[in-house]
Amino acid sequence: TVAVPADATRREMDANEVLSRLRRASPSRVISSRDGRLDYVVDVGDCLRLVVLDLARRDGGSGGLVVAGQPEWLAAQLEDRGGRLLIVVSHQPLGSSDGGPALLDLLDRSSSVIATLCGHTHRNHIAPRHSPAGGYWQIETASLVDYPQQARALRVLGTAGGGVAIQTWMLDHISPGPLGRVSRELAYLNAQGGRPRGFAGTRLDRNVVLFCAPR
Repeated sequence: TVAVPADATRREMDANEVLSRLRRASPSRVISSRDGRLDYVVDVGDCLRLVVLDLARRDGGSGGLVVAGQPEWLAAQLEDRGGRLLIVVSHQPLGSSDGGPALLDLLDRSSSVIATLCGHTHRNHIAPRHSPAGGYWQIETASLVDYPQQARALRVLGTAGGGVAIQTWMLDHISPGPLGRVSRELAYLNAQGGRPRGFAGTRLDRNVVLFCAPR
């Protein structure tokens, strides 16, 4: 370890100050839900809305946590969606978060949800979730710190029969120079995930087209 002198111009912000600054910096199309959480919605064109859930634990720990008021807020977004299809986004998977099954139950009863999107697990994985309302896709995306250090892109299209196609593919980052090479070497050697544990996923977890029936 190396002792670093304190910098008088820098300080650690608490969660409420971080949220306040993020809200002030957000564009007008982003609607924050309430104090203490940064749940919000973003409209992508005329037909799609992202519903983003803040499941971070304020008292420490990396697992997701559903707090009081979030199920009611999510239910309101499912009801008042302006005719748009919905993708629900969170850092942690809903299924493994404390209180997450209750949110999944809400999504299962909504025909407007076409996918959930999350990270946290450090792995690429895609699976269908069947429900009486028509079902949706659960999409997990690997970490940029693990080999092969790829990001995921998505595109949502309407099909000729009135359904929906979700195109998703992995993207490499451009890393010219020695820093990028060192980064890839460390990611390749990471024994906690990435290459050794197959976190890049199978072919069907990466570049695929996912179809949803007409809603």
